[in-house]
Amino acid sequence: MLIVVGSMACGPTGGQVTSTPDDDAELSLGSCDVTVTGAVSVSFSSEGIHSFSSDYWFTEEEMRQALEETIRDDVTIAPENVAWALDQALASDPRIIPLGVACVRPEGSITIVPGLGSQYRDVPFEPKEYEIAPVASPPEAVPGNFAAVVVLPVDGQDVQFVVSEPGVLRVETFHRSRVAGSFALKAAASERTIQVEGRFDIQRPVAPTVEP
Repeated sequence: MLIVVGSMACGPTGGQVTSTPDDDAELSLGSCDVTVTGAVSVSFSSEGIHSFSSDYWFTEEEMRQALEETIRDDVTIAPENVAWALDQALASDPRIIPLGVACVRPEGSITIVPGLGSQYRDVPFEPKEYEIAPVASPPEAVPGNFAAVVVLPVDGQDVQFVVSEPGVLRVETFHRSRVAGSFALKAAASERTIQVEGRFDIQRPVAPTVEP
């Protein structure tokens, strides 16, 4: 099961949540910064808490809750089959996604996710360098490689740029409290070629202390 959304957010201890605008200031735990040069020149930065997702940052209970909510929202799954579907999802590899980066702003966006079939052994909970494959969509990347979707506004329209040669995703720090790294790639759309470089440095939120 793979869940990739434009805004990948982690909750109080790692689960995906939605937040109100008032919450965003408290959840600004780092950023994802992107610079595009070439046929299109633009720089943008997204809030770190909305730019990263990983199963490794979920507690077991948060993972169970996230999967159960997704399953209950699936109209193709009968209520009496929810428990069975949840057991299947909890036994899957990966359960949701081992690592995903999504820098999304009105000025542009880049989403970087593992290739289809990637398992935890392919994207371990540790620093590692990965290839960003020159493919048009994530399902075309082999397990262990990553794929990138780059969308930029050009002449008033959103244009998707396809990675044109192997790029690189460097995960330099990856543990329970922080993830940091960089990425670089070349992409093209029609006759336009761009170079995309970025950095992310994101802290995992800490669960609030509940007073007795």
